Amino acid sequence: MRLRLQPPKHIRRNTMLIILEIFFLCVSPIAILYFGAIDIHDRLWILAAYTSFVGLIVLRSHFSMKTLGMRVDNIKKDLLPYVLFTLLGVAGLLLYARFLEQQHMVWPQTAQLFLLFLPVSFAQEFLFRSYLMHRLRQLFKSIVMVVLVNAALFTFLHAMYADALINLPLAFVAGVAFALMYYKYPNLWLIALSHGVLNFVAVYYSFFAMK
Repeated sequence: MRLRLQPPKHIRRNTMLIILEIFFLCVSPIAILYFGAIDIHDRLWILAAYTSFVGLIVLRSHFSMKTLGMRVDNIKKDLLPYVLFTLLGVAGLLLYARFLEQQHMVWPQTAQLFLLFLPVSFAQEFLFRSYLMHRLRQLFKSIVMVVLVNAALFTFLHAMYADALINLPLAFVAGVAFALMYYKYPNLWLIALSHGVLNFVAVYYSFFAMK
């Protein structure tokens, strides 16, 4: 069953208000970090703060758990597509790393960070898929536009990292893939887990290193 992107009538908002809301939540924090207004090493605190803002907005707007993809009724049915999606993503990252001759990180350093990927990935998916795709659907009739704008904003999230010519195309492809996957199989738990695994592989092969 595909994601029902159109929210109920009682939570539809004025177009300008939605645009300002998206700008505040998905653009301003990255701009603040990118231009050095806040130390880039505090990015996880910024992500946590803005994710909390989204949480307050969805509570105030009366989004249901199912609307947000926080559901368990489709896990069994959608697990295989997510497993295949994740394996394909890992294979793509390995090929990309090999093509670029990327050096992987030292395992103990990566092992200490492993548990961090799941909450970070959950926060990103909650912000960019669970919340943002619904808001974008209120602005665009075309799912293609929803996916592309979602992917573009997700790519902008990665503008703070070094090697933009390598990392930004990778982030855009990932953004398109995550958006399409979530649209087809709307489950926040599964896509966050998949994102966490792919994040781990990407960081292990030194993608998205800090400037």
